[in-house]
Amino acid sequence: MKNNLYYKKYVEKVIQANPTPIIISRIQKISDGFDGWIEERVKLPPQTVSIYNRKFHRERLSDSGATIGYLSSTAEKLLCGSDTDIMQGDRFQNQGREYKVTWVHVYDDICKQVELEVISDG
Repeated sequence: MKNNLYYKKYVEKVIQANPTPIIISRIQKISDGFDGWIEERVKLPPQTVSIYNRKFHRERLSDSGATIGYLSSTAEKLLCGSDTDIMQGDRFQNQGREYKVTWVHVYDDICKQVELEVISDG
């Protein structure tokens, strides 16, 4: 538990080094009073996260073990504190781009790492 506190403070420092305030919108199901649901988009209070690009390179091998090609790609991700209210399917805007949350991974109550999909590019 003591080590988790150390890593939690470290993640907070990383987020504060590149803070990005976002306002998340989420679709909530609200009872319509007749045993049905109404879907309504609600906005959550502003939250501070860190947006970064994750670059990765993969080497493609043939059956005989020879290198036949390389794959290189980047993905935009979020680093959030463990108390950030974010779920798969949430949306937010930043610098003219609209993002959709595609995956949220929680690391032992230390932080959340979130993968994003760009919905519109300004």
